[in-house]
Amino acid sequence: MRRRITYLLMLCLCLTGIPVDKIVVYGQEVVTNYITNGGFEDDATIWTDWTIMTQSWADANVKSFKYNTDSYIQGKEGEQAITYWVNDQQVNSYEISLEQTIQGLPKGEYTLSAYIMGEKSATLQLSAGTTTSSALAINKGYNTWERVELSFEVEQAGDIPIKLTIAATPGAYSYIDDIRVEAIPAKEEETDAPSIVNGGFEESSTLWSDWKIDTTDWNKAKPEEFAYASNADILAREGQQCIKYWIDSSEIVSHTITLQQTVKDLPAGKYTLSVYSMGGDGGKVILNALDESGEAAATQGWNIWEKVYLVFETTETKDVPIQITIEGSPNAYGYIDEVSLKTYEDSDVPKPDEKPIPEQGDLFIDYVPGISDDFIRGMDISSLIALEESGVQFYNKAGNVQDICKTLKESGTNYVRVRVWNNPYDANGNGYGGGNNDLAKAIQIGKRATQAGMKVLVDFHYSDFWADPAKQKAPKAWESYSLEEKKLAVYEYTKTSLQALLAAGVDVGMIQVGNETTNGFCGETDWANMCALFNEGSRAIREIDANILIALHFTNPETSGKYAKIAKTLNEYNVDYDVFASSYYPFWHGTLSNLTSVLKNVADTYGKKVMVAETSYVYTKEDTDGHENSAPKESGQDLNYEISAQGQANSLRDVAEAVVNVGEAGIGIFYWEPAWITVPQITLEERKETWERYGSGWASSYAKEYDPEDAGVWYGGSSWDNQALFDKEGKPLPSLYTYSYLKNGAVTDRKLTSYETLSVAAEVGAEIVLPEAIKGFFNDGTQETFNVTWDEAAIAVAKEKGAGTYEITGTLIDGAQVKCQLVIRPKNLVLNPSFEQSDHSMWKIDYLGESSDYVGYQNKASDAKTGNYSVHFWNDEAINFTVEQTLTGLEKGYYDFSASLQGGDCNNSEMTIYAKVGDKTYKAETGVKGWANWNTPTIKDILVEQGTLTIGIAIKCDANGWGTIDDFVCYLNSKEIDTGNNGGGSTGGDSGDTTQTTSSTSSNSFLNAYNNLSTSKQEEITQKLSKYMPYTLLQTSQDLKWLDELTGSIFTTEQLKALLTDPKALEKMGITLNYVTLTPIKEMNFKDVANTHWAYGNIEKALQLGLARGMDEENFAPNQALGVADAFTFLDRVLLLNGQMKTKLSRDVVSQYWTDKTNWSYAHKMSIGSKLSEKTLKEVAALQEKPLSRELFAQVLYEITEGKLEIVNEITTFTDIEESPYKEAIVYCNQVGLLKGMNNGKMAPDKTLTRAEMMIVLSKLNELL
Repeated sequence: MRRRITYLLMLCLCLTGIPVDKIVVYGQEVVTNYITNGGFEDDATIWTDWTIMTQSWADANVKSFKYNTDSYIQGKEGEQAITYWVNDQQVNSYEISLEQTIQGLPKGEYTLSAYIMGEKSATLQLSAGTTTSSALAINKGYNTWERVELSFEVEQAGDIPIKLTIAATPGAYSYIDDIRVEAIPAKEEETDAPSIVNGGFEESSTLWSDWKIDTTDWNKAKPEEFAYASNADILAREGQQCIKYWIDSSEIVSHTITLQQTVKDLPAGKYTLSVYSMGGDGGKVILNALDESGEAAATQGWNIWEKVYLVFETTETKDVPIQITIEGSPNAYGYIDEVSLKTYEDSDVPKPDEKPIPEQGDLFIDYVPGISDDFIRGMDISSLIALEESGVQFYNKAGNVQDICKTLKESGTNYVRVRVWNNPYDANGNGYGGGNNDLAKAIQIGKRATQAGMKVLVDFHYSDFWADPAKQKAPKAWESYSLEEKKLAVYEYTKTSLQALLAAGVDVGMIQVGNETTNGFCGETDWANMCALFNEGSRAIREIDANILIALHFTNPETSGKYAKIAKTLNEYNVDYDVFASSYYPFWHGTLSNLTSVLKNVADTYGKKVMVAETSYVYTKEDTDGHENSAPKESGQDLNYEISAQGQANSLRDVAEAVVNVGEAGIGIFYWEPAWITVPQITLEERKETWERYGSGWASSYAKEYDPEDAGVWYGGSSWDNQALFDKEGKPLPSLYTYSYLKNGAVTDRKLTSYETLSVAAEVGAEIVLPEAIKGFFNDGTQETFNVTWDEAAIAVAKEKGAGTYEITGTLIDGAQVKCQLVIRPKNLVLNPSFEQSDHSMWKIDYLGESSDYVGYQNKASDAKTGNYSVHFWNDEAINFTVEQTLTGLEKGYYDFSASLQGGDCNNSEMTIYAKVGDKTYKAETGVKGWANWNTPTIKDILVEQGTLTIGIAIKCDANGWGTIDDFVCYLNSKEIDTGNNGGGSTGGDSGDTTQTTSSTSSNSFLNAYNNLSTSKQEEITQKLSKYMPYTLLQTSQDLKWLDELTGSIFTTEQLKALLTDPKALEKMGITLNYVTLTPIKEMNFKDVANTHWAYGNIEKALQLGLARGMDEENFAPNQALGVADAFTFLDRVLLLNGQMKTKLSRDVVSQYWTDKTNWSYAHKMSIGSKLSEKTLKEVAALQEKPLSRELFAQVLYEITEGKLEIVNEITTFTDIEESPYKEAIVYCNQVGLLKGMNNGKMAPDKTLTRAEMMIVLSKLNELL
């Protein structure tokens, strides 16, 4: 009734001709015109309310016009209008446009209208969203106003651009007034049966009587009316209001909210009760009617509305109570709207199919309702030829070697996808890797797929190597081409390539014109140019075979509005294509419901088919080939499925269902690189050789010339081996057969597959509480809870040791053991350090350049290092800003500070983290190296004496740089204040200078103080120095605290500095000392270390720091086993560089084991030997010059660092170190990042290190120190 009155009032007002923008109905404003300043009455805001453009302000003048300035004109409503006049002396026509975007226009049908009058040749075109009118002539003459209009529909509430475009010839003029966007009243639905009262919550005055609303705690779980207009960011449902709820984040228990209503005299029959629900953070909605209850429907996230259904039946006419139950955990929030009750036949509830009988298999797989037999079940096996050339063999289910194409066909696959690069080779014919996928390989794979009975999708990248959102580089041969030349090249290349494929007998069913062309295509980033190139590829395909489907491929479906904008742009440029394809990796790309929604929107709006061109999931965390995996990562990824073959199958099945749920337009999915497993060579060195030779890794070193920033840095093996559908031996995993079970489903024996991964974090000194129970997961998707008893002794030890990462063992009732990671962190003094709390007042963002407002707090887990929030930046102008916080009330001491950064496209960048204490500023450089590749620099030993410290990050780069900042950490470290220290501030982590420089002083200052001591005191100090003074020293070494303790704390800081920087003082005391000079080598020209060598960067860095030298001028001998002399020399230099002076053994003890004083390494061996236990020193000395084993080397590292380096890695279980006497040292070195395990899960403790491997250890040790 309320709507009827509203529409009648609107109609009456319209009939009277009175223009109104709002009316009041039942005390509430109802919008009648959604245009702002459509009558141009507010002169002060016309030019901000409207974007008015003309090709020439001098020759096509546009201005506001007051009717009272011309006594002859017959004005429209109000006092003003917009007018234009085109200079009649010109020969060209001009275009004039007026634009405005309506924010949050609700779903519905609308009319855009305007009044216009004028004469001489001109046309007007109206557009609203994607709807555009034909060009309307403006020629009625002076004072003859004409109303023009355009009807359009808004299918989903959102921002709608409105535009009026005038094309005017010389001499033409017009007046424009009263531009309006008005809702077309919806037809009143007629219902025969009683229905829900106030189901849209629009009637505020009766809402609380129409509905009985209750909650378990009105202060902690609060439902309330919500007006969509109060939040411009919300995606509104029908009408203007809904119900909003939230659960207090401070709660520790869940709460329940109920909405109840009784439907009077409901006739006998079958009904569907439904409601729309949206929200997140642990909310669930359950519908109840009579004695029936629906399933709990979890909220899917902000702006993701889902319809919740309940089907029930009544056998007689009766009053039927209905209830909406909302269950929410702490911090849950949500919105509900459009409660509806319809007869079952009239409702849009999905009607259940007859459930098929599942087949017996090796996994549990639920069938996909509605999946068709011709649904594409595809696999991308582009790397196949390179893998086979590298020695990889693939097996069938029976365990026999078999052509993989035949195995795929047997597994239910009906389509094969293969990528094509134009020329993935350098001038010498060396392949760039990634399969070296040229046209010839595509033909090879395509023929085998065709022979096995599968169709082929050809994925043309139009590049010589990987094309993706971050890079769309044109082929080398096309780099200098103009757009017109490039259009011709795309056309000819596509046509000749397709002809070659068809001539070879390949059954080409679909072609991709470009790969993940979200941000560019073939070197072009302007959409007009990109679309012109798309069309040239399409033209070539249509000319050969109009039945071949043409696909365009994009990614990042999780980004709000991205696909809608891309599809609209393609439509505006009349791009010819059939299929809108998306990548969807569940750990990167958001929810499946969102995937369905954005694809359905494209399909319904533009009549396109849609599909997923790439998807995959992990079956193991193991890195089987020694090249780091893409997933799982510690941050920026959501792995919501079990990491197993069962998890893979569940993920693949659910992606298929998401596409099926689009409707008939959803045509299929492709699994990306299911066969990209490790090559069979045993050692990492052998595998690297194979990757280089055959291109079976993701990139070879030869790709550096074409892609220096990505492939040139990270080239190597497969980062996808743990997402394959074959194990590392080439044998099929059960998940390979998922496609064959999508129609009917599969069942197997139920068994426990894994326990949940538990991780508990606590700050130093806080109570440590581990969970009393742990979840166990079963292969049928169910879970059970098991009580667990934790090792209290291990917890106590961890608490005693303090900061670090520990693995605590728990025991279940049946004796099974489980693990919990315990992370004890120093107390982080930064407030809201990861931006998760809504209060950001403690943070200060300063813009130092000309532009501003391009930095904000973003809620997006995939862009955050931890949690959901981070600080995000992007600007189309130069970027220059800081983010900082000032900490106060700090106790006197030394502090460490770090912050994390990731991003890309930051050219000419200057990026640092900084810490300010008084007038002093400490800095550590940082930078971006691609999405989800986090940099975490650290500034150590910041001396705070007055209680105040400002920490921050400074970002400066060219336009279009982007990134996110997260996880600021600042804590008091354990270093004691040294009154003689220069203030600290050493840097570590990703960047920064670790050297400290001090001024030279005369030795007299020390000797004078020494000579004034008593004879007995002099003898005591001389004896200590002669025993424990290190045998080597840099003049810049300043471990003054240790030296002060050694000499009895009787000398000043300046006197101790004098002792270290001038050898005369020690010489006069009869103490021998070897001053070491670290000579940097700026250019590396070794014949046996090419710039493609895997350790090239680490060797170069060691040389530049003066830590290492070659065997001679031409040879470094990177593969030579590391002997004791080399090892101790390298280690001594890095310790000296970092001022590490402290010794454990006296010189006379160490000299018993190193007796050859003429040996070139004697001084270094004496120095490192003095930092070891005698037991370890004895074992090392027994080797003489034989190579060190990894386990003994680990013990040396453990002792020279005193086991105090910061732990950065979780404990990894190595099966071959249990019996090692150096197990503790090996685990420590692995946790701090000095030693890595082998790719087979072992540490190989008996193996020796090479000189090249030592350079990696040196680089890492230098960072950690």
